[in-house]
Amino acid sequence: MANSKLRDVVNKCLNDLDLDIQEFMLEDDGAIKPATTIYGIQYFERGAFLLNMDSPKSANRLKTYAIKPGSTLITTTFNKSASFKPKGYNLIFKFVPCTGDFDPSDKAHLASIETNNNIKPGSILSVSWIK
Repeated sequence: MANSKLRDVVNKCLNDLDLDIQEFMLEDDGAIKPATTIYGIQYFERGAFLLNMDSPKSANRLKTYAIKPGSTLITTTFNKSASFKPKGYNLIFKFVPCTGDFDPSDKAHLASIETNNNIKPGSILSVSWIK
């Protein structure tokens, strides 16, 4: 499916979701505009899509729709095996003191770092040691 056609299909689904929760925007001329709009879709090798949204609010609504339990937005519009993955950021911390054992693959240890640093639970996806 061409990117522009895929964009139109996804925007139609988003429009329906917006209308279900009565989330829309009024244009200056009084016309109703969908609140969640994708302006462009870029396909990358290895099956990844980059969605260019019209605003940060649209991006947040898309994320809400995509991760809602039972949502089929991503699997029905892209592919049955597709999943939504927010952008991750790599961070490097130098000279981090550690007391006791620390296993970077242990989710409980990652949760402890999040709690101790007032980071939203589940924000740290992975950790590794560098030398």
